[in-house]
Amino acid sequence: MGNHTNNGANLGFESDLWRAADALRSNMDAAEYKHVVLGLIFLKYISDAFEERRAELDRLCGLLRWAKRLLHRDRDQCHKSSSKIQF
Repeated sequence: MGNHTNNGANLGFESDLWRAADALRSNMDAAEYKHVVLGLIFLKYISDAFEERRAELDRLCGLLRWAKRLLHRDRDQCHKSSSKIQF
């Protein structure tokens, strides 16, 4: 499979990937090989979905840490202010 259309950026290792895929497929019928390929596509989808969710959770955790620091700072300032009040 020498000529493949380039639908994205040329990373320089596409031909190596095609050769590896051909070697893995070897004498397997395309009808059987589709199950392998569909499994890999599913794993890629799940991996991408996981990374998106992890990034969102990282962002939310960062916001929570920021809010917690802000609340502690404000609480500490309130305690300092209230300790200066004389009755």
